[in-house]
Amino acid sequence: MTLPRVVTPKFSYAYLWWRDQSWKDSRSIEWISGSGWGGQCLNIVPRLALVVVVTAGVYDYEGKGPQNLACDKVMDTGVLRAALDR
Repeated sequence: MTLPRVVTPKFSYAYLWWRDQSWKDSRSIEWISGSGWGGQCLNIVPRLALVVVVTAGVYDYEGKGPQNLACDKVMDTGVLRAALDR
C-alpha cells in the first residue's frame, strides 16, 4: 500500500499515502503520512519505529492557510527533534 506509485523530486505518493522526508542536522528521516480533512494525520517513521497521530480541528480555515500546519509543526519541531536528540 505504501509502495510509491507517483514519484516527483519533492515527494512520492502511494495508495492514499504520502511519502517524504524531513532533515535534521543533515540527516534524512523518511516518513509515510496519511492525511485527512481538518488537519488529521497519521505519520509513520519506520527508521525510528514511531507512529504519530495528530487530531486537529482546522475545519473553518476557508483557504487561509494549509490544513496540515498542525501536523507539520508537531512532526518537525516536536517529535522528530526529540526522537533524534536522544
